[in-house]
Amino acid sequence: SGCDASVLLEGPNTERRARTNTGLHGFDAIDAAKRAVENACPGVVSAADVLQFAARDAVVLAGGYGWHVPAGRRDGTVSIMEEALNLPAPSMTVSQLIDVFGRKGLSPSQMVVLSGAHTIGKAPCVTFDDRVQTTPVDPTLAPSFATFLKGQCPYAAIQSTSVDMDSTAHTFDSQYFKDIIAGRGLLTSDQSLLYDSRTSGGVYANNGAAFYRNFAKAMVKMSQIEVLTGLDGEIRRQFDQVNSH
Repeated sequence: SGCDASVLLEGPNTERRARTNTGLHGFDAIDAAKRAVENACPGVVSAADVLQFAARDAVVLAGGYGWHVPAGRRDGTVSIMEEALNLPAPSMTVSQLIDVFGRKGLSPSQMVVLSGAHTIGKAPCVTFDDRVQTTPVDPTLAPSFATFLKGQCPYAAIQSTSVDMDSTAHTFDSQYFKDIIAGRGLLTSDQSLLYDSRTSGGVYANNGAAFYRNFAKAMVKMSQIEVLTGLDGEIRRQFDQVNSH
């Protein structure tokens, strides 16, 4: 699926109910923003556009750079749980990541930059415990970091405990890339970026101020994936429900 706010739709077999998306939150903020623009100008601003503006503003509030959000998307009317299987997985190799992003028109360098979104947030133990619940542990982990992770996740398949995605997980910065260089990338899909010639240069290139600009450009590119315009889709009145005509 593309940038049509299908992930916001509520229902039993929607993308929102997929296991991959169980950690999504902030729906109340999107609801409040959509209600506000609907009150000001009914039927004009889609939930898909609200989601893009909210993503930009969240980055700015956390310390990143803003960007001009191209608007005019319309909302999808279908959300299918199985389509969430197309999302990148934490255990993916670089080749798999390049393929997943490439199918959406994004280059390997853009994939590396967008992975930097992991500078904010947490991940549950179950998404990386395969790196520490083995003997020996994943050799690409810095020993002290492996010890820390084993302390946080003492046995396999813990879903109730989450660990910060980087060492400054409440701030949008380039620390994610610094951590990868130091062997402190949390997910396999993070740390493996350093060990593939197609992506290692991007890890070093974004290890500083350039990341802020590169991320903003990549977000604009990603926000234009498979959008609905013209007469396709609709402008939802409520952010999580298809209009009843």
